[in-house]
Amino acid sequence: MKREKAKGFMMGVICTVLVMSSVLGAAAATGMVDLQAAYRNIKITLNGSQLTPKDANGKVVEPFIVDGTTYLPVRAVSEALGLDVSWDGSTNTVALKGSTSANKSVINVANTAELKSALRKSDVEIHMAAGTYSTYDEFSMNQVSNVKLVGEDGVKLVNMSGADRILSLYGCDNISISGITMGHETAPGEYYCTAGVLGLYSSDNVSFENCDIYGCGTMAFETSGCLGVNFKNCYMHHCSDCIGSVDESTATLTDCRFEGNGYGDYKTDYAFYCMWGSTMTFTNCDFQYNYNPYFCYTGEDTDMGNTVKETGCTYSGNGWEPGPKG
Repeated sequence: MKREKAKGFMMGVICTVLVMSSVLGAAAATGMVDLQAAYRNIKITLNGSQLTPKDANGKVVEPFIVDGTTYLPVRAVSEALGLDVSWDGSTNTVALKGSTSANKSVINVANTAELKSALRKSDVEIHMAAGTYSTYDEFSMNQVSNVKLVGEDGVKLVNMSGADRILSLYGCDNISISGITMGHETAPGEYYCTAGVLGLYSSDNVSFENCDIYGCGTMAFETSGCLGVNFKNCYMHHCSDCIGSVDESTATLTDCRFEGNGYGDYKTDYAFYCMWGSTMTFTNCDFQYNYNPYFCYTGEDTDMGNTVKETGCTYSGNGWEPGPKG
C-alpha cells in the first residue's frame, strides 16, 4: 500500500513537470520565460514525516506555485522515494532510476557469507552492519539489477589477497553503493598487489557515494563497456600504479579526492586512462601528491575519440603539475 501511495505521489510530481512544459509552450522547449511564482512556505511530508528539500549541493530549495500549480524539486522528492536522480546536460534530461519490482526487499547482513549471498540477488536493498567483511577472493555481483548497498558507519570490505579485486560487477544495471571503505590488507609476506580495488564490466548506471577506496590495489577502479558510472564524494588514495581506467565507458567524478596514488615501483605514466570512445568528467575534485608524471591518457595518437572534461578541480604536489597535462 505504501508503495502504491508513493507511486501515485511520484506521478503527481512527474505530471507537474509535464505541466511546466505546457506553461512554457511547445515552441519554447529552450529559452527563458518570465513567470510569476508564489512562495508560501510550502511544506512536503512523506508518510507523515516532513521533508526538507535540498539541491545537489545541499542548499534548501523551496516549492512554489505558478498559475495554481505547485512545483516541487524533483531531486529531493525522488530521493525521498528511494529513486536515483541524474542530470544529462547534453540532452537536458532528468533521469529517475528505481526498482521496477513491487516486491523489493531489505536484507540486513552482518558477515561475509551473508553479504556474498545477498549480492547474488536483484531488487534488493542491502544494509551492512558496522564491521569488517574480509575475503581471500573478490566480492562480486553478476547480472543483477536494482540493488542498493548501504554501509553503516565503520563498514569495511577487505581482501586479504593482493591478487583479487575487492568488488567486481559483471553485466549489472542500476547499482548504488554508499558509505563503504574498501581496500587490500595483504597477508604477512605479501607486499605488493597485482589487482585493483573495483572492476566494472558491461554494467550501466552504477554509482558510488561517500566511499573510501584505498590501495595497495593497483588502481581504484577499472571500467569496460559501462555507461553511467558515477563517483560522488569518494576518497581514492594510495593505489600503487594509477587511479583509474575507463574503456568504452562514461564516468563522472564529482567532489572526489585523490591522494598518494602512483607510488609503486610499477606506477604507470598516467594517473588515468580514458580509452576507446570513453568520456570522463571531473567536477570539483581535489588531487594531492599523486606521483604519476601525466594526468590522463586519451589516446590522441590513435584517434580513439575520447573526451576528458575538468571543471573546478584543485591540484597540489602532483607529478604532472603545473596543471593537468597529457
